[in-house]
Amino acid sequence: MWLLATQPNGQVREPASQQERIIDAIIELMHHTEGLRKNDPELADLASEADRHLRWLLNNAKRWVPATAVEGSALRESLERMTTAIRDVPQDTNALKPLWEAVRDDLAEKVTYCREHGLAATRQVKVVTKRNGTTEIKGLEVLYLEKFFASDAKAKPLQFRGFSSPAVDDLAPGRYLFWAKEPGVGGKNGERKEARVGVTSTSDAIEVLVP
Repeated sequence: MWLLATQPNGQVREPASQQERIIDAIIELMHHTEGLRKNDPELADLASEADRHLRWLLNNAKRWVPATAVEGSALRESLERMTTAIRDVPQDTNALKPLWEAVRDDLAEKVTYCREHGLAATRQVKVVTKRNGTTEIKGLEVLYLEKFFASDAKAKPLQFRGFSSPAVDDLAPGRYLFWAKEPGVGGKNGERKEARVGVTSTSDAIEVLVP
């Protein structure tokens, strides 16, 4: 939660809006693409592709007028998690290449979906949990991460609002990993499944295997 800040003159500064924070996250990501082009020629084309998507998002974010104080929060949170993933990755080509491929693909999904549905649009995602791919099992947690966190063992997964099955939530467009987990601290995790959330992703439920 953003707290009100006091300026030197004693006036209270309002917390940054979703629009401002989205723009800040995009600009930070563009600084990273610029640095990647300068410092790692092998990844320059990849950085340029990501930068093209970021410029589209930036131009539209500047023109966007949020209808409510929370509109756009899903996109903002996803972009901020993207900046975290980039900050934490080791600075060598072998680690950077799969990360930036995932970032590029995620940004492309966001741009395609936002072109059609608007900058703040989310997509409802349903996940069903099955044993052996046939029998639906209820009462499991459903967790997810953006794909750009795939190689980060420290990344903290997010959880759907309800238990399976199906578990339903509204997510920002992007590329994700979904999996089931037994409830409780020591619950076992099921196999992760990659899926696209966007214009071309299926409207049917995503199926994941129980642990």
